[in-house]
Amino acid sequence: ESSYMYFRSHAHLRRGDPELTGTAVTSLQKGRSLEATWNDLTMWAVLAGQPSVAKLLWAHTEDPLRIALMASLVCQQQAIKQHGAIADELAKQADVYQQWTLGMLNAAGS
Repeated sequence: ESSYMYFRSHAHLRRGDPELTGTAVTSLQKGRSLEATWNDLTMWAVLAGQPSVAKLLWAHTEDPLRIALMASLVCQQQAIKQHGAIADELAKQADVYQQWTLGMLNAAGS
């Protein structure tokens, strides 16, 4: 199961659900709140297949170059694992994120 599909199928999980594991769960069990960063929210939008939302969030990220590269890489990797229209859409999204990266590099070189 791809992580893209896993994310979409497990978005309903809440505190106390047995499927949750890791640091996030430990924090929730100790009563701590989870604070999402702009980076986190941007990658959530990428994984949810929402590039327009990702772009709005990306404008506020702490490290936009790294996030754009990560987004492009995630979509490229997922496109390889998919077929047909889903693979095409993920490849298109990877290109969008790659253009963000190139835009930043070109602006820095000017």
